[in-house]
Amino acid sequence: MWGLLPLSVLIGGVVSGRVSVARAGLAAVLVTGVLGALVYGAGPGVLAVALGKGLWLGVWISFVVVPALLLFRIAMAGGLAKTGIVFERVSDRPREQVLLVAWLGASLFQGVAGFGAPIAITAPLLLAMGISAVRAVTYPLVGYCWSVTFGSMATSYYTAVVTSGADAATIARFTLLVAVLLGGLAVLSGLAVAAMDGGWDGVRRSFAFVVVVGVPMAGVLVLVALVAPAVASTAAAATGIVIAAVYCRVRARLQRRPRHRGEPGELRQGLLVLLPYGALVVILLTVFLVPVWQDWIDHGAVLGFSFPETTTGRGWVNAAAEPYRPMPLLSHPGTYLLLVCAFAVVLFRRTRIWQGPSVRTVLVDWLRATPKAAAPVIVFAVFALLLTDTGMIQDVARVISSLFGSHVLLIAPIIGALGSFLTGSSTSSNAVFAPLQAQAAGLAGVDQGFALAGQAAGANVGNSTAPVVITVGASTVGAEHAGREILVRVAPWAGGLLLVLLVCGAVFDRIGG
Repeated sequence: MWGLLPLSVLIGGVVSGRVSVARAGLAAVLVTGVLGALVYGAGPGVLAVALGKGLWLGVWISFVVVPALLLFRIAMAGGLAKTGIVFERVSDRPREQVLLVAWLGASLFQGVAGFGAPIAITAPLLLAMGISAVRAVTYPLVGYCWSVTFGSMATSYYTAVVTSGADAATIARFTLLVAVLLGGLAVLSGLAVAAMDGGWDGVRRSFAFVVVVGVPMAGVLVLVALVAPAVASTAAAATGIVIAAVYCRVRARLQRRPRHRGEPGELRQGLLVLLPYGALVVILLTVFLVPVWQDWIDHGAVLGFSFPETTTGRGWVNAAAEPYRPMPLLSHPGTYLLLVCAFAVVLFRRTRIWQGPSVRTVLVDWLRATPKAAAPVIVFAVFALLLTDTGMIQDVARVISSLFGSHVLLIAPIIGALGSFLTGSSTSSNAVFAPLQAQAAGLAGVDQGFALAGQAAGANVGNSTAPVVITVGASTVGAEHAGREILVRVAPWAGGLLLVLLVCGAVFDRIGG
């Protein structure tokens, strides 16, 4: 039961609101280290190796987070915030315009940026369209929740993969299962936004639009996730936008209605500012789909550190790692993100759409923001490794498996949702709870791939209710004091989506046990 104490410290620190998420995580790290030494017999060697693994794991994940943040800042300088105008011009129906921004637009921005950017960009756009400030934050919180795991260049997905310790076959099952779950959520979240905006009448009037756009979008998410997870959400959301544009154009022609073409240059700028993200999708799909150079990119330039075997006083053994979680630079998303950043700067300058501060200023601001973006990732990676290498995570897993027996899959989405609600990040939720889910599933004798899929999908939904994310969105529309109202409005819809995942968990429980 001692293993529950660090998690209680984390939960208490976050819920109190008196410290940042990163500081709450750091406090949990310190408690874990002390408990590991005093209760679990983790000597200095065990703790030092766990710390080293955690720091390296944090660097591995941050090499996705930090370049993605740079590309987002460059895109903002190119006019990313104005691409919402293009979405508005696709359809002449107000509710479909809301769906284009709050559902598809927010999901696209989650795919390419994340870290609160989808709400920060789309909430002001919805406000400008006549939507109230509270609803302008609420709609995209629900609309984009399906795209989180494979968004932000799949930072959350890779975190679950590298912290869970699962083998290749389990990871393959996890990838397929979570992509299918999130594909289903993609359609349901669109219907949810329509219902939030217009009740059942809104669903009835928007049903054809959501299904025609959402089903192919879900299919693309699954297919791309299997070969290039880093761009799965981006490719799916972009597909949805293209299909929506074609659908609305065909409908307008059949009904003989004139189309609003927008202001001159709007479409050009919107396409140009999104072009680097399109290029990233093409590059990564090419890299991962062409077998000729697979061996070369996987083993040509690899960074990594070896760690010795360690054993705690309680007999918990951590196998030697030679190396531990190697970083193949030629197949790591961070490498291609940096290349696309350079391409974006040149493109925006040459086409004269660069609207922001100088390139130097963007880089300086990015460097200043980097520690804030990377610190929580590193802290929670260290926390996860300390829990694992001291054997503490095994204790927590035993508690869960003793309470639920072979039915641990039933609560996997709830644990994932709780993690992202508390930390404001599905990445942090997966860092802490993915190894716990894998351990609990292993002890219960059920499929770890199913447990990880429930964890990751639940973390997606929980992200929509996270106070940290709500605060980011509310601050962009002058609704800083409406956080509680926003949470109250979002909670029933997020709860409904979580209920769907729990039903899927029951199905997994039947077939994956």
